[in-house]
Amino acid sequence: MIAGFPANFQYEPGMAVADGDLVMVQGRYTGWGPKPMIAASSG
Repeated sequence: MIAGFPANFQYEPGMAVADGDLVMVQGRYTGWGPKPMIAASSG
């Protein structure tokens, strides 16, 4: 999957928040689509 990303693809980490065993990580993706994307994942 990573090899298929455009050469200008970038990930900029934002913040990480934890509460006990729950963690959320947020970041910004550029170069993957026409506009930058902000994404958050938790686990």
